[in-house]
Amino acid sequence: MTKRGPEKSLWGGEMKRIFGVRLTHLAQVIVMLTAACVACRKPPLSPKTTGPVESSKATKSKGSSIPPGEEQIPNPLGVSIAKLAIDEQPISLLAGRLSVKMPATAKVEARQQSVMAAPENAEDETRVVVDAGHERLVLVATELYALAGDDLEQAVRADLVNTWGKDPATMKFEKLEVAPLRAVAVTPPAGDGKQEANLALGVYVGNTDGTVQFLAFYVNPAAAKDMAAVQSLARKIAATVDAGSKSLFVAAGPRTFPGIGGEQLGLTVPAGFTASLQDGPDFAVCHVLKLAPLGQAPARCGIYVGGHPAFLFRKTNDPLQKVDDLKGKLFGENVDWKVWSKDGLFTCEVIMPYPNGKTGAIHVFCSAGSQEQMAAMRAVAESLRVEAVKK
Repeated sequence: MTKRGPEKSLWGGEMKRIFGVRLTHLAQVIVMLTAACVACRKPPLSPKTTGPVESSKATKSKGSSIPPGEEQIPNPLGVSIAKLAIDEQPISLLAGRLSVKMPATAKVEARQQSVMAAPENAEDETRVVVDAGHERLVLVATELYALAGDDLEQAVRADLVNTWGKDPATMKFEKLEVAPLRAVAVTPPAGDGKQEANLALGVYVGNTDGTVQFLAFYVNPAAAKDMAAVQSLARKIAATVDAGSKSLFVAAGPRTFPGIGGEQLGLTVPAGFTASLQDGPDFAVCHVLKLAPLGQAPARCGIYVGGHPAFLFRKTNDPLQKVDDLKGKLFGENVDWKVWSKDGLFTCEVIMPYPNGKTGAIHVFCSAGSQEQMAAMRAVAESLRVEAVKK
């Protein structure tokens, strides 16, 4: 089974921080480096402006997401979350990649971050919270940096097996009509509903640019007591998903991000690559990713710039049998890459002082599902250079 990089298993016990509790997970430590946070990542977006709430007597108008004749009510204290009306004001997800309609009380809230953690990029995750009395529903939208292919459901089944290690035979699949998008809803096996975050529904969305995003609907134990009703609401919300105005930038060419002392760092990527930036309190991490078909092992590099780097192979829970040295060049200097593998991912990493004698260090780490892909990612990383900031 091949685990994702910054994505994580959203299908059970590995789900963290949906409702504000912070836990750690090895995969996140390895890929995010210093964030040490998993699954319910963050949305640094402003809360949506709520619109009117339709009454239970309302009939469905053109474009409305509320079926006629269904009881739809506002959000007084103690009302079941499954009875909330869906507002017509869309909420932007993933910095404009998608939009969705939710109950009027929905608000976008960032995950809680530790003092030393780097906030997630707005393009990577959005977290939307709906409260009704003691009940809570959380939608977590995640950019998978994956390609949908011609058969989205087949790709989803492969992703469940290869990435999450789950048996598709235990789940229910349903295609949703969300043209011009494609969507496959996945209902997980019934649980006891006693977890802090209980997965009600997962929805893979095939966007108009050929990429895939994942919408995960979680509820707390109070809401999970009527899981069937909550799942019905989640399907109604998912049926409102629409394409946003933004597409991933995947053209070949240079990518730049902040360096130290007014400089910037740059590297050159082939077509099909994208990049995102995490800003921490005293460091930054640039992530460079190669889009791959959904269900296949991702290929990516991270470039940490800061004062406290640490080799990832020393952070693994189980001691590695072997860590090899590989000669290479970075910023025109000879370096020794540390090369190792774990759980089907091949990783190479190097730590060196920041160029030009400035205080600080650079930690470059690349991982992929094969040694050949890892070598290709390392070649991209070795194009790193220091540039003057253009004014």
